[in-house]
Amino acid sequence: MITDEEIKKIFEWADEFELKGKRYNQYEWGIDVEDNEEVRGGIPRDKELLLQLTHINLRRAKLTYIPNELCKLKNLKWIDLSWNDLVNLPNNFLELENLEYLDLTYNNLKIIPKLPKNLETIYLNSNEIEEISEEMLELENLEILELSYNKIKEIKNIPKSVKELYLTYNRIKEISEEMLELENLEILELSRNEIKEIKNIPKSVKELYLNDNEIKEIKNIPKSIKELYLDSNKIKEISEEMLELENLEILELSRNEIKEIKNIPKNLKNLIVSDGVKIPKDLILQCPKIDLVEIRDNSTFYNVDGMDFYLVGEDKDIGILVRNKEINQLATPSKPNHKKPFKNFLYKGDK
Repeated sequence: MITDEEIKKIFEWADEFELKGKRYNQYEWGIDVEDNEEVRGGIPRDKELLLQLTHINLRRAKLTYIPNELCKLKNLKWIDLSWNDLVNLPNNFLELENLEYLDLTYNNLKIIPKLPKNLETIYLNSNEIEEISEEMLELENLEILELSYNKIKEIKNIPKSVKELYLTYNRIKEISEEMLELENLEILELSRNEIKEIKNIPKSVKELYLNDNEIKEIKNIPKSIKELYLDSNKIKEISEEMLELENLEILELSRNEIKEIKNIPKNLKNLIVSDGVKIPKDLILQCPKIDLVEIRDNSTFYNVDGMDFYLVGEDKDIGILVRNKEINQLATPSKPNHKKPFKNFLYKGDK
C-alpha cells in the first residue's frame, strides 16, 4: 500500500524533471508530439489517476534516477525509460510484479538490474553491459530479449522461454553450447560480432542473423531455418549441406568471397548476392518458388545485364533489385535501358 508521503515524493520527482506530457486515456500517460517535436513523458499529479496507471512513457525525459516510490505503483504493466541517463534502477524495482514490458534502450547501465519476474519483453540495447547476469534466469515468462550494442563477450543465462534474442554489435567470439537449451528460440540475431564458426544453433530457430562476422564455412544450420543472413563474412563456397534446408526462403550472401552460386535449396524465394558472382541459369530454374534475385554493390548497369540469370524461362518472373541509386533509375520497367531486355522483368524498387 502506497502512502500519501510516498505519492508526494513521486510528484516532487515528476516536478524535478518536468514530467507533464499528455494523458492518452485513464491508464496511459506519456509523450506528446507537437510540430514533430517530442514533449517529455508525463506523470499525473492526481492520486487516483496515478494509482490507476498501467502504462508510462518516459522516453527522452532526461532522467538520471527513478525513485523507489514509483515502484509502489503495482498496476504498471508497461514502462518506456529509453533515451535517458540512468545508471541503475531502484532495488525495489522487481516489486513491479505486473510489469510485462520494459524499455531501457540508450541509457548508461553497466550491469543488468534485478528485474520483475513477470516481464515478457526487455530492451537493454545501447548500454554499457558486459555480462548477462544469472538473475536473468528467474524471468521465466521472458520472450523477447534485446541486448544489442553492448560489450557482452559470452552468451549465457538466457531464460529458456525466450523466443527472440538480439545480440548485435557485441564482443562475442563463440556461440556457447548453452544455447542448445533454448528450445523456444525462433529469432537469433548475432550480427557484428567476432564469431568464426557456426555451431550450437537451436533446432527451433527460423531466422538467423550472422552477418558481419568472421565465418568461413556454412555448416550446422538447423533445418528449421527460413531466413539466413550471412553477408560480410569470409565464406568462399556454399556447401552441399545447404541442400538439406528445405524450409529456407531467404538467403543473404553478399560481401563474401564466393565466386559462383551453387547448392541452393529448391524452396528458396529470395537470393541476395554481390555483383560479379556467377549465377547459373539452370540453378535458378530449379528453384520454382524464387521470385527475387537481389544484386548488391553494382558498379555499372551492364554488369547486371551480363549475368546469366536474366535468361529465365517464359513462365517465370524473376525480380531483380539493384541496390544502387543510379542503376535503379536505369532499370525501371517503363524505360528499360539495357542491351538485351529481360524476358519477364519485374523491378521491385529500392529498399
